[in-house]
Amino acid sequence: MASSRMEPCLRGFWVGRANCRLCERATRMPFKMLQERGFGSELLEVESYAVPHDVPLVAAGDSADAVLAIREGFVKVWQKDSTGAVRIVRLLRAGDMLGLEGLLDDRYDSNATTLSAVKICHIPRSVLFRLENKEAALYREIERRWYDQLRRSDLFLLTVARGPSRQRVINLLRYLAAFAAPAPCPHVSRADMAAMLDVASETAARVVAGLKQAGLLEETPEHLLFDPEKLQVPTSKEM
Repeated sequence: MASSRMEPCLRGFWVGRANCRLCERATRMPFKMLQERGFGSELLEVESYAVPHDVPLVAAGDSADAVLAIREGFVKVWQKDSTGAVRIVRLLRAGDMLGLEGLLDDRYDSNATTLSAVKICHIPRSVLFRLENKEAALYREIERRWYDQLRRSDLFLLTVARGPSRQRVINLLRYLAAFAAPAPCPHVSRADMAAMLDVASETAARVVAGLKQAGLLEETPEHLLFDPEKLQVPTSKEM
């Protein structure tokens, strides 16, 4: 059965023990380099979850007893600023890992919620610690993924969350299209846009409404549909 350490709201989404041999996403997971040498008993402790949209995965301050590897879907990582406002600090996608700070600290430092339906592998921290000496390549791969995730966050601040509000929203949509490719852009609420871009949710709503009215964007409950090449950053007269 699912680990009792997992948040109660997630235990209902337990699928079973992870089977890396049969996983169609295994080549994107951190354990991919172990396949050639066989799967050790440690992997018997890795569990699989299928979690719907808008479900909390971890909470800041909770015991960081596991790392979550994302096989499919998108996750938002967020914190609250000094005023209590939510700020989304990072987006994660298939191949990324959530909760890596647990390898250095006993508590998660951020909150994380599913941005879409996701499939994840729950990897106990104890498993990773046991593999640290036996599988140096695994730790190098985990460190590389951690660096890539932090680098994406830095680039987001430099290239997306800057400029006037309308420009930020358009920058975000173009970023999301590239981030999600080859999958469609996930649906992002106006509130989440505001939390990523430090703009008012009403502003994000006005920009999206204008793009829809112009026939440049459609939305479904799961996706935002648009051609990123047709979304031009506005000129100074349009801002």
